[in-house]
Amino acid sequence: MKNAKELLGEYIALLEKIIIDYNYNEDEAFKLLEKLKASLGEKQSVPDSEKELFEACTYNALATINTVLEQEKKSSQLLGALTEAKEEMKEISSML
Repeated sequence: MKNAKELLGEYIALLEKIIIDYNYNEDEAFKLLEKLKASLGEKQSVPDSEKELFEACTYNALATINTVLEQEKKSSQLLGALTEAKEEMKEISSML
C-alpha cells in the first residue's frame, strides 16, 4: 500500500512529462495521458486517513482532464486542463 502523497507525486511527475511531451511528440504524450487517466480511474489502496481527500483529488483531476474533447493534439485548452489538474494535485499533496 502506497501513501496518497507518494501516488500524487507520481501523477504530478507524469503530468509534467505529458505537458512537455505535447511540445515534441504528441503521439507519445497522448499515450502517456491515456495511461495517466487509467491510473486516476483505478481504485488505489491508500490509508483510510488519506482516502477521502485522495479519491476526491483524483476524481477532480480526471474530470478536469476529460472536459477537453480533443486530447490527441496539443491545444491551449488541453494544456490548461493538464496544468490545472497538476496544480490541484500539488495543493492536495501538500495538505496530506
